[in-house]
Amino acid sequence: MPRSPYANLRERLVANSEPEFDGDNACWNWTAKRGQHGTKYGRFTLYVPGLMQRVVLTAHVAMYVLSEIGGLVSVDEFYLAYLELRCSGLEVDHKCVNMRCLFPDHLEAVTKLVNIQRRDDRRKWKEYR
Repeated sequence: MPRSPYANLRERLVANSEPEFDGDNACWNWTAKRGQHGTKYGRFTLYVPGLMQRVVLTAHVAMYVLSEIGGLVSVDEFYLAYLELRCSGLEVDHKCVNMRCLFPDHLEAVTKLVNIQRRDDRRKWKEYR
């Protein structure tokens, strides 16, 4: 198996994004592969040694998990934390309303109900502007 050119997963995610400045805010826009069937969420493949296989992950969820667990952990430990979040019923919301953004300060884990409410509030705001 070829070695990754990146020192760690966070470095890989940042290398596959580019900053976009909007006033004081700076989103890190995912520039690599995105999901099929119309989704705008960034996707990437990661080899998980404990599974002995590759898995496809969502980039913004991976960045949120990395920012929450802090420090350097093994790929297996990271993947378990990723699965824990995905199975918890929480969703990672983009507070910046940019579905391509990976900037950790722009990401927040919320319930599905809160995520839907925020989405609806944003749509209403757009209509009244």
